Parts: sequence; structure tokens; C-alpha cells
Amino acid sequence: MAEELNVAKVNGNELRAIADEKATYLGNLLWYTVGGMEIPIERMKELFKKHGVPEKYLPKEPRTVDAFKSASKEQENEKYIVVDGEVEIEVPVEPKPRGKQGKDVKVKTKTVLRKDAKYRLFVNKEATKDTESLPVVGTWKFDHDTGKITATSIDTNGREADFKAATENLLRRYEILKTHYTDKDIRDMLRTIVHSMNSISLRPSGAVYFAPIEHEKLLISVSNLIEEIANEFSKTGTKSEMTTVPVVDTKKQRDLIYVKFETEAIAEIEKMLVETTSLLKKQGAEIVPSKFREYCEALDYIKQNKAKYEALLQQTLDKTQAQLDILQQQLMQVSERVRS
Repeated sequence: MAEELNVAKVNGNELRAIADEKATYLGNLLWYTVGGMEIPIERMKELFKKHGVPEKYLPKEPRTVDAFKSASKEQENEKYIVVDGEVEIEVPVEPKPRGKQGKDVKVKTKTVLRKDAKYRLFVNKEATKDTESLPVVGTWKFDHDTGKITATSIDTNGREADFKAATENLLRRYEILKTHYTDKDIRDMLRTIVHSMNSISLRPSGAVYFAPIEHEKLLISVSNLIEEIANEFSKTGTKSEMTTVPVVDTKKQRDLIYVKFETEAIAEIEKMLVETTSLLKKQGAEIVPSKFREYCEALDYIKQNKAKYEALLQQTLDKTQAQLDILQQQLMQVSERVRS
């Protein structure tokens, strides 16, 4: 890719040096790798301010229940697995009458067993001789209201020590995970930021992106942020990094980006056309308001992106516009099927 675009790899600080030459560059290629890391929430907030990354991109703080789920799942090893246990819940026997949501309407219920990730079983992988089921060594129950974890040992076949060790490790990891961002949070953050840059994918896998020059400042800030958190918090193994490559403004590069934009935009539009066509073919089928809103937002995003890229490339994206017109007409029909 770098040879095809005739550009060179640079880091965030070097990118800052060319930021004043915006007439020379169309934008930047970027790709990133995120290795294992755990970053204290307060430290992350400090680094956001230091590097000027807008606060709106700060990952959501972890929920205690998610910290429990992750910490408990980490206790799996070659001898044990962790699975969701079953709890009793009340479910309606028949749906609540439509139009009665705001009134005190009694609905018949029944008790059923359902798997619940807040109740986890520590299970030995080897079945006992007298049963085909795997033996439960112990259970962990998470209380959503208090954030506390209750451990109960069940096994009496000499595995109590294993369960005790797993419980101690779970509680230790739970305290860390509920106050730290993980590499998953960083990946989610970067996907959001890359999307906000009106980026397009230059590879089918989506691993390399092009971001227009107008997002240079944000790209510099994020690149330097990743560099610092990688140096401070990376664990052993893959190191986190963001690589940026300035794209020189030439006809060849404009043509390449033109093709990539239309390919990506049309593929996204066609996907929505297939879904909406299927809906319209079903007699009386309805669409929930949230899904219809999702289609409308996707349409607006592509339209806005199209306008930005036409200005950047100084070319009209005719194929994209033709597909947008079809999708817009189809969504007008779909709007009549939105569930009230």
C-alpha cells in the first residue's frame, strides 16, 4: 500500500511538521494495532487533556457487571470453564395489551429458568463417573445493587482449593477492571474516532484507512495519545501503535481514493437496499422506529461524506448519487411501515 501511494511512514510528531502544508496533501493513511493494556480511568482523562483529544471520544466507564463478567471469565484454564448459571425469573404468559402501557394492567406470569451472566458457575471440564454432566465446583453471584460478589463452594472432591484461588483472583481482577480501561475499550474508541474522520477503508479487511486532510489536527492528537499510553501501559506481547502516512495530492491518488470511496459507499447502500426491499415485499411487515432511524442516519452520513469527498477530489461521485436516490425513495416507502 505504501509503495502504491508513493508515501512514507511518519509518527505523530513528524505529522505535525507537515500539517501546515495542507495544499500539498489530500490527507493521511492510518492503521493501528492495540495490544494488551489496562489504563486507570483518571490517568486516561489526564492524557486526553494533555494531547488535546476531545472529551467526547473518551470511552464509557466500565460497568461493574461487565467487570464481573470479564473477571470471572478470566478464571478459565486447562481444567475449568466458566458458564452462566440459570436463575428463576417471572415472564408474562401473554403480551401486555397494546395501548395500555401507561395503565395498571395485570398480566399473568409464569416462572422459568434462564441463563444469567450475573450468576456464574466454575465447572470442572471432566465429567464424574456417575453422571455425564460436568461437576460444578462453585458459583459466583453478582449483586447489581451493591456491586458485591458472593462465592459459594459446592464441590467436595478436593477441588475447594482451586475454587478458593480462582475466587481470590476474580475479586482482585474485578477491582482492577471496574476502574480501568482495557485494550477492548481502546479499540472501540479508535473505531469511533476513525469513523468520525469521514474515513474510508482502502482494504477489504478494513485494516487501512484514508482520512481527509481536514482531520489532521485530531489525527496528530490521537497518534500522540496512543504513543504515550503504549509506552506507559502496554503489557508483554503486541505493542500498541498508530501509524500515519501522508498522501500526496496527485491525480493517481485522487483516482484511487475516488474508486475506494464509491466501492465502500455503494456496498453500504446496496446492503440497506436489500434489507429494505425484503421488508417491503412482506405483506403487513413493520419496522421498529430505532431501525428506521438507523437507516436514515446511515443515509445522511453517506450524503455528508459524499459532499466532503467531492470537494476534496474535485470530482462528482455519480454512481454513489444514483444509488442514494434509489435508497432515499425506498426509505420513503419504508417510513409508512414504521411501527407506531
